[in-house]
Amino acid sequence: AAAAGGEKAQSSALLDRALALTAGEGLRSPFRDMPQELMEPLLRAHRQRAGAHSAFAMSLLGDDEDVAAPPRPLPVADALSERELATLRFLPTDLSNAEIASELFVSVNTVKSHVRSIYRKLDVNDRRQAVRRGRQLGLLSPR
Repeated sequence: AAAAGGEKAQSSALLDRALALTAGEGLRSPFRDMPQELMEPLLRAHRQRAGAHSAFAMSLLGDDEDVAAPPRPLPVADALSERELATLRFLPTDLSNAEIASELFVSVNTVKSHVRSIYRKLDVNDRRQAVRRGRQLGLLSPR
């Protein structure tokens, strides 16, 4: 309704919230039920600004096929916690740790702690390697 009324900022914020609620489970039906002529421009704009869950948004556009596939188990001693997985999903974006903290409603120090733990568990040294490894393990969608 916000998009149809021309309220771009509000429709963008509502889409961000909808993606946050559905991306973790790979739920697509709420987006399929919306008129395509309204959803497609919103999803494309979301992708261009590299918002959280942009990989999931791309999959809704048909630009990515494997987002809804269930994640394969980690072949490491410690599997990632739910909060670490949530943090990992923000790593492919251009969001800073402070912005990720705001999205997850946690402190910056908590995000930093999750990121260190992700690096340790995935046996990587930086964000780019973590994203690559997450994609290899099926924890993140392929580009």
